[in-house]
Amino acid sequence: MRTFLPLFLAACTATEPMPETCNGWEALCERTLLEVTLPKTHNSHASLERDYQEAAANHVFPIPRQLEDGIRALNVDVYEEDDEMLACHGYCDLGSQPLSEVWDEITDFLDAHPREVIWLNLQDGAPLPSVLAAFEAAGMHERAYVHDGTWPTLGAMIEADTRLIIAGSGGGDEAPWYHNVRDLAFATNYGYESVDAMDCELRFAAFDGGLFELVHTFLDPIAWEHLSEEGNPALEQRAEDCQAELGFRPNLLSVDWHHHGDVVGVAARFNEVDPDTRQSPVLPED
Repeated sequence: MRTFLPLFLAACTATEPMPETCNGWEALCERTLLEVTLPKTHNSHASLERDYQEAAANHVFPIPRQLEDGIRALNVDVYEEDDEMLACHGYCDLGSQPLSEVWDEITDFLDAHPREVIWLNLQDGAPLPSVLAAFEAAGMHERAYVHDGTWPTLGAMIEADTRLIIAGSGGGDEAPWYHNVRDLAFATNYGYESVDAMDCELRFAAFDGGLFELVHTFLDPIAWEHLSEEGNPALEQRAEDCQAELGFRPNLLSVDWHHHGDVVGVAARFNEVDPDTRQSPVLPED
Protein backbone atom coordinates (compact mmCIF):
# COMPACT_ATOMS: atom_id res chain seq x y z
CA MET A 1 0.00 0.00 0.00
CA ARG A 2 2.79 2.43 0.81
CA THR A 3 4.40 2.08 -2.61
CA PHE A 4 1.16 3.15 -4.28
CA LEU A 5 1.28 6.82 -3.32
CA PRO A 6 4.80 7.62 -4.65
CA LEU A 7 4.08 5.72 -7.89
CA PHE A 8 0.87 7.62 -8.39
CA LEU A 9 2.47 10.98 -7.67
CA ALA A 10 5.21 10.26 -10.20
CA ALA A 11 2.63 9.39 -12.84
CA CYS A 12 0.56 12.43 -11.95
CA THR A 13 3.57 14.74 -12.39
CA ALA A 14 3.91 13.64 -15.99
CA THR A 15 0.39 14.83 -16.78
CA GLU A 16 -1.20 17.32 -14.41
CA PRO A 17 0.64 18.14 -11.17
CA MET A 18 -1.25 17.29 -8.00
CA PRO A 19 -1.72 20.31 -5.72
CA GLU A 20 0.87 20.18 -2.93
CA THR A 21 -1.67 20.58 -0.17
CA CYS A 22 -1.85 18.91 3.22
CA ASN A 23 -5.32 18.49 4.69
CA GLY A 24 -6.54 21.05 2.22
CA TRP A 25 -3.93 23.78 2.24
CA GLU A 26 -0.29 24.17 1.20
CA ALA A 27 0.35 26.24 4.33
CA LEU A 28 -0.23 23.20 6.56
CA CYS A 29 2.44 21.00 4.97
CA GLU A 30 5.28 22.38 7.10
CA ARG A 31 3.32 22.21 10.34
CA THR A 32 3.09 19.38 12.84
CA LEU A 33 -0.16 18.25 14.44
CA LEU A 34 0.74 20.39 17.45
CA GLU A 35 0.60 23.39 15.12
CA VAL A 36 -2.73 22.66 13.44
CA THR A 37 -6.36 22.32 14.45
CA LEU A 38 -8.45 19.41 13.16
CA PRO A 39 -12.26 19.37 13.13
CA LYS A 40 -13.50 16.20 14.85
CA THR A 41 -16.78 14.36 15.23
CA HIS A 42 -17.70 12.50 18.42
CA ASN A 43 -19.28 9.05 17.92
CA SER A 44 -18.70 9.60 14.22
CA HIS A 45 -20.30 6.30 13.20
CA ALA A 46 -23.61 6.91 15.01
CA SER A 47 -25.68 8.66 12.34
CA LEU A 48 -29.35 8.67 11.43
CA GLU A 49 -28.41 7.81 7.84
CA ARG A 50 -26.83 4.58 9.11
CA ASP A 51 -30.10 3.75 10.90
CA TYR A 52 -29.07 4.50 14.47
CA GLN A 53 -32.10 5.29 16.55
CA GLU A 54 -32.45 8.90 17.60
CA ALA A 55 -31.57 8.08 21.21
CA ALA A 56 -28.21 6.64 20.08
CA ALA A 57 -27.40 8.96 17.16
CA ASN A 58 -24.90 11.80 17.28
CA HIS A 59 -25.07 12.88 13.64
CA VAL A 60 -27.39 13.00 10.67
CA PHE A 61 -24.71 12.20 8.12
CA PRO A 62 -22.33 9.20 8.12
CA ILE A 63 -18.54 9.17 8.04
CA PRO A 64 -18.11 9.50 4.24
CA ARG A 65 -20.14 12.72 4.22
CA GLN A 66 -18.30 13.99 7.30
CA LEU A 67 -14.95 13.46 5.60
CA GLU A 68 -16.12 15.11 2.39
CA ASP A 69 -17.30 18.08 4.46
CA GLY A 70 -13.77 18.47 5.87
CA ILE A 71 -13.85 16.52 9.14
CA ARG A 72 -10.36 15.13 9.72
CA ALA A 73 -10.64 13.49 13.15
CA LEU A 74 -13.04 10.68 14.02
CA ASN A 75 -14.23 8.81 17.10
CA VAL A 76 -15.66 5.27 16.88
CA ASP A 77 -17.00 3.01 19.65
CA VAL A 78 -16.04 -0.63 19.06
CA TYR A 79 -17.81 -3.71 20.42
CA GLU A 80 -17.81 -7.45 19.84
CA GLU A 81 -21.11 -9.33 19.92
CA ASP A 82 -21.56 -12.96 18.90
CA ASP A 83 -18.04 -12.97 17.43
CA GLU A 84 -18.86 -9.99 15.20
CA MET A 85 -17.03 -6.68 15.47
CA LEU A 86 -19.48 -3.78 15.49
CA ALA A 87 -19.53 -0.02 15.75
CA CYS A 88 -22.26 0.87 18.26
CA HIS A 89 -23.09 3.66 20.64
CA GLY A 90 -23.39 1.95 23.98
CA TYR A 91 -26.21 -0.42 23.09
CA CYS A 92 -25.95 -2.21 19.77
CA ASP A 93 -29.72 -2.82 19.75
CA LEU A 94 -30.14 0.93 19.18
CA GLY A 95 -28.01 0.91 16.06
CA SER A 96 -24.87 -0.74 14.78
CA GLN A 97 -22.71 -1.13 11.73
CA PRO A 98 -20.25 -3.92 10.93
CA LEU A 99 -16.88 -2.51 11.91
CA SER A 100 -15.41 -3.69 8.61
CA GLU A 101 -17.80 -1.33 6.80
CA VAL A 102 -16.73 1.61 8.97
CA TRP A 103 -13.08 0.84 8.31
CA ASP A 104 -13.85 0.62 4.58
CA GLU A 105 -15.41 4.08 4.72
CA ILE A 106 -12.21 5.48 6.18
CA THR A 107 -9.74 3.57 4.02
CA ASP A 108 -11.72 4.36 0.85
CA PHE A 109 -11.36 8.05 1.65
CA LEU A 110 -7.64 7.73 2.34
CA ASP A 111 -7.16 5.74 -0.86
CA ALA A 112 -8.97 8.35 -2.94
CA HIS A 113 -7.45 11.41 -1.22
CA PRO A 114 -3.67 10.92 -0.98
CA ARG A 115 -2.92 14.30 0.64
CA GLU A 116 -5.02 13.89 3.79
CA VAL A 117 -4.06 12.95 7.37
CA ILE A 118 -6.77 11.56 9.68
CA TRP A 119 -6.90 11.11 13.44
CA LEU A 120 -8.94 8.06 14.57
CA ASN A 121 -9.80 7.66 18.24
CA LEU A 122 -11.47 4.46 19.50
CA GLN A 123 -13.54 3.84 22.57
CA ASP A 124 -12.79 0.16 23.10
CA GLY A 125 -15.52 -2.17 24.23
CA ALA A 126 -13.96 -5.23 22.62
CA PRO A 127 -10.95 -7.41 23.51
CA LEU A 128 -7.63 -6.11 22.21
CA PRO A 129 -6.90 -9.16 19.99
CA SER A 130 -10.22 -8.65 18.22
CA VAL A 131 -9.58 -4.92 17.77
CA LEU A 132 -6.12 -5.52 16.31
CA ALA A 133 -7.41 -8.26 14.02
CA ALA A 134 -10.09 -5.92 12.67
CA PHE A 135 -7.51 -3.24 11.92
CA GLU A 136 -5.18 -5.70 10.25
CA ALA A 137 -7.95 -7.28 8.18
CA ALA A 138 -8.69 -3.83 6.78
CA GLY A 139 -5.00 -3.13 6.16
CA MET A 140 -5.19 -0.02 8.32
CA HIS A 141 -2.02 -0.86 10.20
CA GLU A 142 -0.04 -0.58 6.95
CA ARG A 143 -0.46 3.19 6.80
CA ALA A 144 -0.72 3.83 10.53
CA TYR A 145 1.61 6.36 12.12
CA VAL A 146 3.91 5.26 14.99
CA HIS A 147 4.69 8.07 17.42
CA ASP A 148 8.28 8.27 18.69
CA GLY A 149 7.77 11.29 20.93
CA THR A 150 8.25 13.94 18.25
CA TRP A 151 5.54 14.93 15.79
CA PRO A 152 6.57 15.10 12.12
CA THR A 153 5.07 17.64 9.75
CA LEU A 154 1.89 16.78 7.90
CA GLY A 155 3.92 16.86 4.70
CA ALA A 156 6.32 14.23 6.05
CA MET A 157 3.44 12.01 7.14
CA ILE A 158 1.92 12.25 3.68
CA GLU A 159 5.20 11.46 1.94
CA ALA A 160 5.65 8.39 4.16
CA ASP A 161 1.97 7.44 3.73
CA THR A 162 1.60 7.18 7.49
CA ARG A 163 -1.52 9.28 7.29
CA LEU A 164 -3.66 7.56 9.92
CA ILE A 165 -3.07 8.22 13.62
CA ILE A 166 -4.87 5.52 15.63
CA ALA A 167 -5.43 5.90 19.38
CA GLY A 168 -7.54 4.15 21.99
CA SER A 169 -6.65 1.70 24.74
CA GLY A 170 -3.34 0.96 23.02
CA GLY A 171 -1.73 -2.13 21.54
CA GLY A 172 1.52 -2.17 23.49
CA ASP A 173 4.64 -3.70 21.96
CA GLU A 174 2.50 -6.00 19.83
CA ALA A 175 1.02 -3.08 17.88
CA PRO A 176 2.95 0.17 18.49
CA TRP A 177 0.83 1.85 15.83
CA TYR A 178 -2.22 1.49 18.12
CA HIS A 179 -1.45 4.16 20.68
CA ASN A 180 -2.89 4.71 24.10
CA VAL A 181 -4.77 7.95 23.56
CA ARG A 182 -3.53 9.30 26.89
CA ASP A 183 0.02 9.13 25.51
CA LEU A 184 -0.92 11.43 22.64
CA ALA A 185 -3.62 13.80 23.85
CA PHE A 186 -5.42 15.43 26.75
CA ALA A 187 -8.96 16.77 26.77
CA THR A 188 -11.56 18.94 28.43
CA ASN A 189 -14.67 17.62 30.14
CA TYR A 190 -17.66 16.75 27.98
CA GLY A 191 -21.42 16.42 28.06
CA TYR A 192 -22.58 19.83 29.29
CA GLU A 193 -26.27 20.68 29.40
CA SER A 194 -25.75 24.08 27.77
CA VAL A 195 -23.14 26.57 26.63
CA ASP A 196 -23.57 28.51 29.86
CA ALA A 197 -22.49 25.43 31.84
CA MET A 198 -19.29 24.93 29.83
CA ASP A 199 -15.83 25.63 31.16
CA CYS A 200 -12.23 24.81 30.24
CA GLU A 201 -11.57 22.27 32.97
CA LEU A 202 -9.36 19.42 31.80
CA ARG A 203 -10.51 15.82 32.15
CA PHE A 204 -6.95 14.60 31.62
CA ALA A 205 -3.83 16.49 32.66
CA ALA A 206 -1.90 18.43 30.04
CA PHE A 207 1.62 17.37 29.07
CA ASP A 208 4.34 18.60 26.73
CA GLY A 209 3.93 17.29 23.20
CA GLY A 210 0.32 16.26 23.77
CA LEU A 211 -2.53 17.30 21.51
CA PHE A 212 -5.24 19.38 23.18
CA GLU A 213 -8.79 18.20 22.47
CA LEU A 214 -11.58 20.67 23.13
CA VAL A 215 -14.73 18.59 23.56
CA HIS A 216 -17.78 20.70 22.72
CA THR A 217 -20.63 18.23 23.22
CA PHE A 218 -23.92 18.37 25.07
CA LEU A 219 -25.99 15.86 27.08
CA ASP A 220 -29.44 16.23 28.65
CA PRO A 221 -29.41 13.33 29.41
CA ILE A 222 -28.39 12.18 25.89
CA ALA A 223 -27.01 14.05 22.89
CA TRP A 224 -30.25 15.38 21.44
CA GLU A 225 -29.75 17.22 18.18
CA HIS A 226 -31.35 20.45 19.38
CA LEU A 227 -28.66 20.81 22.06
CA SER A 228 -25.91 20.94 19.44
CA GLU A 229 -28.03 23.10 17.17
CA GLU A 230 -28.16 25.65 19.98
CA GLY A 231 -24.62 25.14 21.29
CA ASN A 232 -22.33 24.42 18.34
CA PRO A 233 -22.30 28.05 17.12
CA ALA A 234 -20.51 28.98 20.37
CA LEU A 235 -17.56 26.68 19.57
CA GLU A 236 -15.23 29.35 18.20
CA GLN A 237 -15.60 31.68 21.18
CA ARG A 238 -15.15 28.82 23.64
CA ALA A 239 -12.06 27.59 21.80
CA GLU A 240 -10.57 31.09 21.94
CA ASP A 241 -11.43 31.40 25.62
CA CYS A 242 -9.90 28.04 26.52
CA GLN A 243 -6.76 28.76 24.53
CA ALA A 244 -6.35 32.02 26.43
CA GLU A 245 -7.08 30.40 29.79
CA LEU A 246 -5.00 27.23 29.40
CA GLY A 247 -2.25 28.43 27.05
CA PHE A 248 -2.73 25.53 24.60
CA ARG A 249 -3.82 25.65 21.01
CA PRO A 250 -6.91 23.46 20.48
CA ASN A 251 -5.67 20.72 18.15
CA LEU A 252 -8.91 18.74 18.03
CA LEU A 253 -12.34 20.37 18.04
CA SER A 254 -14.89 17.66 18.87
CA VAL A 255 -18.63 18.10 18.23
CA ASP A 256 -21.85 16.17 17.80
CA TRP A 257 -24.30 16.87 14.94
CA HIS A 258 -21.50 18.39 12.91
CA HIS A 259 -23.75 20.10 10.37
CA HIS A 260 -24.86 22.56 13.04
CA GLY A 261 -22.42 25.39 13.54
CA ASP A 262 -19.20 25.49 11.54
CA VAL A 263 -16.56 23.23 13.10
CA VAL A 264 -14.67 22.94 9.78
CA GLY A 265 -14.58 26.70 9.34
CA VAL A 266 -13.57 27.29 12.97
CA ALA A 267 -10.65 24.88 12.56
CA ALA A 268 -9.60 26.64 9.35
CA ARG A 269 -9.63 30.02 11.05
CA PHE A 270 -7.48 28.68 13.90
CA ASN A 271 -5.12 27.43 11.16
CA GLU A 272 -5.17 30.93 9.61
CA VAL A 273 -6.32 29.61 6.25
CA ASP A 274 -9.38 30.48 4.17
CA PRO A 275 -11.99 27.70 4.54
CA ASP A 276 -13.29 28.46 1.03
CA THR A 277 -9.92 27.59 -0.58
CA ARG A 278 -9.61 24.02 0.77
CA GLN A 279 -8.35 21.58 -1.86
CA SER A 280 -8.52 17.81 -1.29
CA PRO A 281 -7.02 16.24 -4.41
CA VAL A 282 -8.74 13.06 -5.56
CA LEU A 283 -7.11 10.25 -7.51
CA PRO A 284 -8.63 9.85 -11.00
CA GLU A 285 -10.85 6.84 -11.47
CA ASP A 286 -9.43 3.96 -13.47
